[in-house]
Amino acid sequence: TGRGCHMMKPPDWRPPTLTNARLTLRPFTDHDARPLFEHAKNPNVARFTLWEEHKSVEETLAFVHDYALLRYRE
Repeated sequence: TGRGCHMMKPPDWRPPTLTNARLTLRPFTDHDARPLFEHAKNPNVARFTLWEEHKSVEETLAFVHDYALLRYRE
């Protein structure tokens, strides 16, 4: 494919899970909202991200739905 040519992904496409002896990288799920909130609520962490610190687990769940999961479709 040439530069600038984008192939459409199926609507159910998700990034692959990558695993080695020390780390597993996988797509976000709803179950990640609570542990992610523990980091996202910290202003010292949030200042290095694209968001302000989160005020609730529901706000983090909205981030997972409205940002992270939508990026899998791009």
